[in-house]
Amino acid sequence: MAIPVILWAVSGILHPFMANWLKPDIPYKFFPPTEHLLDTARARLPSEIFSDLEEVHQLKFCRVAGAPHYIAYTPDQVAHYRHAITGEILKNGEEVHAIEMAAAFLDQKVFTEPDVERYDSFTSHYTPINRLLPAYRIAFERDDTLEVVVHPRTGKLATYDDATRRTMRVAFNWFHTWGFLGPYDSLFRISVVTFVSVLSLSVAISGLLTLLMTRKKKGANAPGNRRVHRLLGAGVAVFYFLFGVSGLAHAAFKFRGDDSTQWVSKQRVKSSELVTLPAAAGQGFTGLSLAVIDGQPYWRISAVGAERANDSIKMSQAMTGALLPNGDEVYARELAAEFSGIEAAQAGKAELISRFRDDYGFIFRRLPVWRVNYPGQKFWQYTIDTSDAHMSMRTDTLGVIESLLFVNFHKFHFFDALSKELRDYFSVGASLSMVALVISGLVIRRSRRRA
Repeated sequence: MAIPVILWAVSGILHPFMANWLKPDIPYKFFPPTEHLLDTARARLPSEIFSDLEEVHQLKFCRVAGAPHYIAYTPDQVAHYRHAITGEILKNGEEVHAIEMAAAFLDQKVFTEPDVERYDSFTSHYTPINRLLPAYRIAFERDDTLEVVVHPRTGKLATYDDATRRTMRVAFNWFHTWGFLGPYDSLFRISVVTFVSVLSLSVAISGLLTLLMTRKKKGANAPGNRRVHRLLGAGVAVFYFLFGVSGLAHAAFKFRGDDSTQWVSKQRVKSSELVTLPAAAGQGFTGLSLAVIDGQPYWRISAVGAERANDSIKMSQAMTGALLPNGDEVYARELAAEFSGIEAAQAGKAELISRFRDDYGFIFRRLPVWRVNYPGQKFWQYTIDTSDAHMSMRTDTLGVIESLLFVNFHKFHFFDALSKELRDYFSVGASLSMVALVISGLVIRRSRRRA
């Protein structure tokens, strides 16, 4: 058991280096909402531009290749980029969009053809903590070796790193999460890690029992190496159990196979029904997407200047142009009913979340979102990204317990109130003390064999 514990402890030290100490700088991590203007006198109706597509799952607007484009996602989630005025198809539109996004985040004005890789599933290099799929890894030729992963559908930066952090990430994947045993959702890998975690805790328990049983009998006269091991064990035990219990819970939790953060609505609209332009197209808007409410298509329009307020979202009926009062909340409740399988009438309070916070952290990536409550249900909260008809997270008791154990007992986030820097140093110190404990135990084992 010494080998896996040492591997976990030493590789765990890499986390503060990757997350904070050696994290590279990037010119832009996000951009303020951009105002779009659509020339209503010249723009063609989506029903005309996408007449060859029988059904559309989602429709968005962006500026790409220097021109306004509609992006239609068909029910199979394939993106179709077409010029909003001419209807011209943009070849490889999603990739072109991803490259332009990457250049903007890196503030790269001149570049040669980059290396492009599309992620349709999570890998050891692009892990589930990044949440956003499908995503594109874009690597320009740069002296600082920076690469970015972007999500064209939401316009967000998913993650970024340089050569140093990529090397540490590979080491972390191999020695901490044991990626050599299979992909992140491999039942074999999860089973092995869970089993070894149980064994490591068993070793810790047997060590404490030995300490208690021999303390009075041999404590004072024990050889120096045993005395050191005993003192380390008494002091490090709390760290060992905090890391061990939270790591075990984190590994075992993966047996649930919960992929709810990737759920997307099954909504679909006949393209022939998209016969109006968004009501605010001529006045300016920061976001446009398609919403299906009570079976009817609506334009979801984010107004300029108040993106974090409920009344900044307008819902315009795509066939008549009529506005739906409080439409974004109505839509959030309908999506929550779809994802939960519970009638919307049984839902309780709906809350707009516009900033990351303790119960909805940055790891979920999506903002703003609506949280719809279902009192008395197993999953009592569904958090919905209405701009993308997408699930962001769902909350149940086991999930809350595992999350609290992991962030507080494994990553020591209870230190954040004092200092995040202090938290990282404390984490490294705790890991090193565990390594010292195990090595001292190995020394005793070797001395016994010689004896």
